[in-house]
Amino acid sequence: MDTVILLLLVTALLYVIGAYLWRDTPLHRVRLRGEQRIGADSARIRRAFEVLAACDLEPGNKLDLLADGDALFSRLLEDLHAAERLITWQVYWFKPGDTAQEIGEALAERARAGVEVLVLLDYIGAKGLGDEYVRDLRDSGVDVRIYRPPSWRTMYKVPHRSHVRSVVIDGRIGFTGGFGIDDRWRGDGRTPGQWRDTHVRIEGPAVDQLQAPFVADWAEATGELLLGEGVLESADSGRADGQHAAVMYGSPSLGSTAVERFLALTISCAGRTLYITSAYFVPSPGFRGLLCDAAERGVDVRVLTAGARTDQPVARYAGHAHYEVLLAAGVRLFEYTPSMLHAKTIVADSSWVSIGSVNFDNRSLKLNDEVALVAQDPELGRAMQELFLADLAFADEISLDQFRRRPTRSRARERAALLAAPLL
Repeated sequence: MDTVILLLLVTALLYVIGAYLWRDTPLHRVRLRGEQRIGADSARIRRAFEVLAACDLEPGNKLDLLADGDALFSRLLEDLHAAERLITWQVYWFKPGDTAQEIGEALAERARAGVEVLVLLDYIGAKGLGDEYVRDLRDSGVDVRIYRPPSWRTMYKVPHRSHVRSVVIDGRIGFTGGFGIDDRWRGDGRTPGQWRDTHVRIEGPAVDQLQAPFVADWAEATGELLLGEGVLESADSGRADGQHAAVMYGSPSLGSTAVERFLALTISCAGRTLYITSAYFVPSPGFRGLLCDAAERGVDVRVLTAGARTDQPVARYAGHAHYEVLLAAGVRLFEYTPSMLHAKTIVADSSWVSIGSVNFDNRSLKLNDEVALVAQDPELGRAMQELFLADLAFADEISLDQFRRRPTRSRARERAALLAAPLL
């Protein structure tokens, strides 16, 4: 009898854990009262976003689009070396190599010069960086902490990683996007071995919002709530001719998350074009339905995702399992061919934009901490649309007839990959 009770308890526990980790978005449609559609270039979408994502979209920002690793690291290193008071650093992926060495030297040099340098390394994302590397940073004066290391008391946190990309310098300059510290992010993104990604440099009020996830995660890791000089400095730094922008912070929730509400709002508000770039594209049933609805109402919906050079084949197979439904509804699907595509961006009607760490999969929407710059700006929107169309020149479009002729072994892989889809 005791054995039976124990087995029942273990089964119940596994069921609860599985139900929690495999939970899906509760969002399946957007119900718009009245006949007037909310446009992607309207003030109404700004207000809806602010309320639904709890994030103010403020004017006065300067946003510089960084379309490859060469552009990113040249600006990032220049700004790091110019830091005067405080650098806060939270970048999920951090691996050994020339890039890590160059970044480490810049952080150490500023710390020795009297700048306070705070580095938060995700336990999973920085695994393999090496004790010597961390020790050298600490010896130079950099305050390095590890985010969510496993312990028996915090095992429930293990699936929830900080996937955030956030560098803030003196509280006035911020960087975010999809980048990691790894040599694969260097280059133009068009050459094998050089990952294609998109990033943004921010000045203005949105920098404070980019700092907020670091402050929250630093408090969890250290018990310290970080405030004062160099932390939140951007409230009055806006430009009169600046751009409307915010940084959305997504974190796990038992209900719908801020990121899910943003995606549903964006898809429903697209009137002409909706261009999505996602390294890992495994949409839930609700979001598949929203994308199909958009295509069926005449929106030019195109999705660009990783091709055969992906670093996560299981995610690609899981995404393939949904291609037929999407293609049949008129969604156009493209796979990038020269290298790994790692960007996470959206541009709707060449005016409503997001650039950040959020993939179109359940892990980003339900399990991870994520950030994304959200902007309503025609100049940035046009630049993002041009970049998207330029990327399509290096991608293969998937046709419905072609896809339906895929071999049986591919279908078997897709079904197997779907078992892991909620964790991807």
